[in-house]
Amino acid sequence: MFKPAARSPGDVLPWGHLAIGYLCVSLAVRARYRIPPQGPAVIAVAIGTQLPDLIDKPLAWRFGLIPSGRSLAHSLLFLAALAAIVWALAAQYDRRLEGSAFLGAYLSHVLADMFPAAMAGEWARLGALLWPITPVYEYPDEMDYSIIGFFLELEPAALVSPELGITILAIALWVFDGTPGIGTVVRGVRRHRSGSE
Repeated sequence: MFKPAARSPGDVLPWGHLAIGYLCVSLAVRARYRIPPQGPAVIAVAIGTQLPDLIDKPLAWRFGLIPSGRSLAHSLLFLAALAAIVWALAAQYDRRLEGSAFLGAYLSHVLADMFPAAMAGEWARLGALLWPITPVYEYPDEMDYSIIGFFLELEPAALVSPELGITILAIALWVFDGTPGIGTVVRGVRRHRSGSE
Protein backbone atom coordinates (compact mmCIF):
# COMPACT_ATOMS: atom_id res chain seq x y z
CA MET A 1 0.00 0.00 0.00
CA PHE A 2 1.35 3.40 -0.93
CA LYS A 3 2.16 5.79 1.91
CA PRO A 4 1.40 9.53 1.66
CA ALA A 5 4.36 11.39 0.25
CA ALA A 6 5.27 13.72 3.05
CA ARG A 7 8.61 15.06 1.90
CA SER A 8 11.74 14.53 3.87
CA PRO A 9 13.71 17.68 4.68
CA GLY A 10 16.03 18.38 1.78
CA ASP A 11 14.06 16.51 -0.88
CA VAL A 12 14.24 18.35 -4.17
CA LEU A 13 11.40 17.94 -6.66
CA PRO A 14 12.04 17.66 -10.43
CA TRP A 15 11.37 21.32 -11.19
CA GLY A 16 13.71 22.30 -8.37
CA HIS A 17 16.47 20.18 -9.90
CA LEU A 18 15.80 21.74 -13.31
CA ALA A 19 15.92 25.23 -11.80
CA ILE A 20 19.18 24.61 -9.94
CA GLY A 21 20.77 23.02 -13.00
CA TYR A 22 19.66 25.82 -15.30
CA LEU A 23 20.94 28.52 -12.95
CA CYS A 24 24.33 26.81 -12.64
CA VAL A 25 24.77 26.18 -16.36
CA SER A 26 23.43 29.56 -17.48
CA LEU A 27 25.75 31.42 -15.13
CA ALA A 28 28.72 29.21 -16.12
CA VAL A 29 28.09 29.72 -19.86
CA ARG A 30 27.70 33.48 -19.35
CA ALA A 31 30.94 33.60 -17.36
CA ARG A 32 32.85 31.59 -19.98
CA TYR A 33 31.35 32.79 -23.28
CA ARG A 34 29.57 36.05 -22.35
CA ILE A 35 26.33 34.77 -23.93
CA PRO A 36 23.34 32.84 -22.55
CA PRO A 37 23.13 29.09 -23.19
CA GLN A 38 21.64 28.11 -26.54
CA GLY A 39 18.84 25.62 -27.22
CA PRO A 40 20.77 22.33 -27.47
CA ALA A 41 22.67 23.05 -24.24
CA VAL A 42 19.40 23.83 -22.45
CA ILE A 43 17.90 20.54 -23.66
CA ALA A 44 21.03 18.83 -22.29
CA VAL A 45 20.43 20.58 -18.94
CA ALA A 46 16.82 19.41 -18.84
CA ILE A 47 17.87 15.80 -19.43
CA GLY A 48 20.87 15.92 -17.11
CA THR A 49 18.91 17.32 -14.17
CA GLN A 50 16.30 14.57 -14.33
CA LEU A 51 18.32 11.49 -15.31
CA PRO A 52 19.54 10.41 -11.83
CA ASP A 53 15.96 10.02 -10.59
CA LEU A 54 14.72 8.58 -13.89
CA ILE A 55 17.28 5.79 -13.43
CA ASP A 56 17.21 5.23 -9.67
CA LYS A 57 13.54 5.67 -8.77
CA PRO A 58 12.11 3.00 -11.12
CA LEU A 59 14.98 0.57 -10.45
CA ALA A 60 14.41 0.87 -6.69
CA TRP A 61 10.70 1.59 -6.31
CA ARG A 62 9.26 -0.45 -9.18
CA PHE A 63 11.72 -3.26 -9.74
CA GLY A 64 13.62 -3.51 -6.43
CA LEU A 65 16.94 -3.95 -8.26
CA ILE A 66 18.85 -1.37 -6.21
CA PRO A 67 18.57 -0.58 -2.50
CA SER A 68 17.38 3.03 -2.72
CA GLY A 69 15.99 5.71 -5.01
CA ARG A 70 19.32 7.41 -4.37
CA SER A 71 21.99 4.85 -5.13
CA LEU A 72 23.28 3.81 -8.56
CA ALA A 73 22.76 6.99 -10.58
CA HIS A 74 23.48 9.21 -7.56
CA SER A 75 26.94 7.67 -7.18
CA LEU A 76 29.97 9.67 -8.26
CA LEU A 77 31.45 6.39 -9.50
CA PHE A 78 28.55 5.99 -11.93
CA LEU A 79 28.89 9.66 -12.90
CA ALA A 80 32.60 9.18 -13.64
CA ALA A 81 31.83 6.33 -16.05
CA LEU A 82 28.95 8.28 -17.60
CA ALA A 83 31.16 11.37 -17.97
CA ALA A 84 33.77 9.38 -19.91
CA ILE A 85 31.10 8.17 -22.34
CA VAL A 86 29.39 11.57 -22.68
CA TRP A 87 32.67 13.42 -23.15
CA ALA A 88 33.86 10.95 -25.82
CA LEU A 89 30.59 11.38 -27.74
CA ALA A 90 30.62 15.16 -27.28
CA ALA A 91 34.16 15.36 -28.65
CA GLN A 92 33.36 13.08 -31.57
CA TYR A 93 30.32 15.13 -32.63
CA ASP A 94 31.79 18.52 -31.70
CA ARG A 95 29.20 19.05 -28.96
CA ARG A 96 31.49 19.82 -26.02
CA LEU A 97 29.30 22.64 -24.71
CA GLU A 98 26.25 20.38 -24.69
CA GLY A 99 28.25 17.58 -23.06
CA SER A 100 29.52 19.97 -20.39
CA ALA A 101 25.99 21.32 -19.82
CA PHE A 102 24.63 17.79 -19.41
CA LEU A 103 27.36 16.73 -16.98
CA GLY A 104 27.16 19.97 -14.99
CA ALA A 105 23.37 19.61 -14.70
CA TYR A 106 23.69 15.95 -13.70
CA LEU A 107 26.24 16.82 -11.01
CA SER A 108 23.99 19.65 -9.76
CA HIS A 109 21.22 17.08 -9.19
CA VAL A 110 23.46 14.80 -7.14
CA LEU A 111 24.88 17.66 -5.07
CA ALA A 112 21.45 19.23 -4.48
CA ASP A 113 20.21 15.91 -3.10
CA MET A 114 23.22 15.50 -0.82
CA PHE A 115 23.71 19.12 0.31
CA PRO A 116 21.06 19.19 3.09
CA ALA A 117 22.41 15.98 4.66
CA ALA A 118 25.97 17.30 4.50
CA MET A 119 24.95 20.59 6.12
CA ALA A 120 23.13 18.69 8.88
CA GLY A 121 26.10 16.37 9.44
CA GLU A 122 23.96 13.32 8.57
CA TRP A 123 26.88 11.44 7.04
CA ALA A 124 25.00 8.14 6.67
CA ARG A 125 22.77 9.81 4.07
CA LEU A 126 25.82 10.56 1.89
CA GLY A 127 26.59 6.89 1.26
CA ALA A 128 25.08 7.10 -2.22
CA LEU A 129 28.00 9.27 -3.34
CA LEU A 130 30.32 6.24 -3.42
CA TRP A 131 27.81 3.41 -3.78
CA PRO A 132 28.39 0.45 -4.02
CA ILE A 133 31.63 0.95 -2.04
CA THR A 134 29.69 2.64 0.76
CA PRO A 135 26.19 1.63 1.88
CA VAL A 136 23.26 3.84 0.94
CA TYR A 137 20.77 5.23 3.40
CA GLU A 138 17.50 3.37 3.01
CA TYR A 139 14.64 5.80 3.51
CA PRO A 140 11.72 4.44 5.58
CA ASP A 141 8.85 3.08 3.45
CA GLU A 142 10.72 4.10 0.28
CA MET A 143 9.99 0.84 -1.51
CA ASP A 144 6.25 1.48 -1.06
CA TYR A 145 6.49 4.43 -3.45
CA SER A 146 5.66 4.60 -7.11
CA ILE A 147 6.65 7.61 -9.16
CA ILE A 148 3.10 8.54 -10.13
CA GLY A 149 1.82 7.76 -6.65
CA PHE A 150 4.51 9.96 -5.12
CA PHE A 151 3.28 13.01 -7.03
CA LEU A 152 -0.42 12.21 -6.55
CA GLU A 153 0.08 12.02 -2.80
CA LEU A 154 2.24 15.12 -2.38
CA GLU A 155 0.84 17.42 0.26
CA PRO A 156 0.24 21.00 -0.98
CA ALA A 157 2.52 22.36 1.75
CA ALA A 158 5.36 20.35 0.20
CA LEU A 159 5.25 22.59 -2.86
CA VAL A 160 6.02 25.70 -0.82
CA SER A 161 9.71 25.54 -0.02
CA PRO A 162 12.94 27.39 -0.73
CA GLU A 163 13.09 25.62 -4.10
CA LEU A 164 9.94 27.52 -5.14
CA GLY A 165 11.95 30.75 -4.95
CA ILE A 166 14.85 29.14 -6.83
CA THR A 167 12.41 27.94 -9.51
CA ILE A 168 10.93 31.41 -9.94
CA LEU A 169 14.44 32.87 -10.20
CA ALA A 170 15.44 30.26 -12.80
CA ILE A 171 12.31 30.93 -14.87
CA ALA A 172 13.06 34.66 -14.78
CA LEU A 173 16.65 34.04 -15.94
CA TRP A 174 15.45 31.65 -18.66
CA VAL A 175 13.03 34.31 -19.97
CA PHE A 176 15.82 36.92 -19.77
CA ASP A 177 18.05 34.50 -21.73
CA GLY A 178 15.40 34.43 -24.51
CA THR A 179 13.63 31.16 -23.54
CA PRO A 180 16.31 28.96 -25.13
CA GLY A 181 15.31 25.41 -25.90
CA ILE A 182 11.77 26.07 -27.11
CA GLY A 183 12.87 26.78 -30.69
CA THR A 184 15.07 23.66 -30.67
CA VAL A 185 12.15 21.46 -29.61
CA VAL A 186 9.74 23.06 -32.11
CA ARG A 187 12.21 22.60 -34.98
CA GLY A 188 12.80 18.99 -33.95
CA VAL A 189 9.05 18.27 -33.91
CA ARG A 190 8.61 19.91 -37.33
CA ARG A 191 11.49 17.89 -38.82
CA HIS A 192 10.04 14.71 -37.37
CA ARG A 193 6.58 15.46 -38.78
CA SER A 194 7.90 16.34 -42.23
CA GLY A 195 10.11 13.23 -42.24
CA SER A 196 7.20 10.92 -41.35
CA GLU A 197 4.90 12.27 -44.09
